[in-house]
Amino acid sequence: MDLKAIVARNLRLLRSAQGLTQEAVADRSGLSARYITKIETGAATPSITVIGQLAEALAVSPEELFHVESKRRAKGKQGPMNDEWFTPQYIIDALGPFDLDPCAPSHESRIAPVTFTKADDGLTQQWFGMVWCNPPYSDPLPFVLKMWLHNAGFLLVRASMETAWMDWALMSTTCVLFPSGRIKFISKDGSASQVANHTNVILAFGKEAAKRLKSAVALNKLQGRLFEPVMPEDEEQEKIQKEYVDWLYELPEEERDAYVLNQVEDIIASGVPERDGPQEILEKLIARRDRKAGLGKA
Repeated sequence: MDLKAIVARNLRLLRSAQGLTQEAVADRSGLSARYITKIETGAATPSITVIGQLAEALAVSPEELFHVESKRRAKGKQGPMNDEWFTPQYIIDALGPFDLDPCAPSHESRIAPVTFTKADDGLTQQWFGMVWCNPPYSDPLPFVLKMWLHNAGFLLVRASMETAWMDWALMSTTCVLFPSGRIKFISKDGSASQVANHTNVILAFGKEAAKRLKSAVALNKLQGRLFEPVMPEDEEQEKIQKEYVDWLYELPEEERDAYVLNQVEDIIASGVPERDGPQEILEKLIARRDRKAGLGKA
């Protein structure tokens, strides 16, 4: 199925699930109802910008509009989207111990002595020590930036290599493992498990995390393909990251906008001003999330 057909189907399903008319989506997105109809019937191919507008209007991530998994979930083959699943214990045993789990489905999690649940809002809490983070797949970018800033721990995420947030993750990680096969996650109450309908990747941040990941593979505690990004560490890496941000905002405005729309569409959607680094971007993403939550309650 091509992109046009995928977006058409996902838009119809997401809109209907929220009880919204095409006119309501048009009002929220700033697009015309006629154009919404064309997209839903497959008569128009939406640009990245339009997908971002639709995602904002529906309070979902852009991935929910153009990923095939969204269609499968909506058809009932994978069940409803659920961000709260436990990481299998063998992964934790291979890479632990951990001091903090900022994305725990519940405080009964045995991953770390300190846990933050959705209600605790781990993004706004102080991270410390060695962190294990299996972030919500519906919006991983803020957690990527938070881990980048903390630089001591692991992220277990969907291997969405085509996305902007993965660009940022790979730019800051020290070691990467693509596990063999697909991971079988555990439900929040521990009563069921589900094989992921996508490939995952484990990203290590910082020297100690990289050492643990390489050791786990060497001892056959984890299987898969291990990669080390060709990036200097510590001060030199920080310098390169800063130079990347500086370079981006030194481009002529039209060229910069074209680059951003093609490479970092998730970040530009948050309204990033000139010369923002990861901390500023993270703060804006949290603010955007909170605005969406407020809008949803209205």
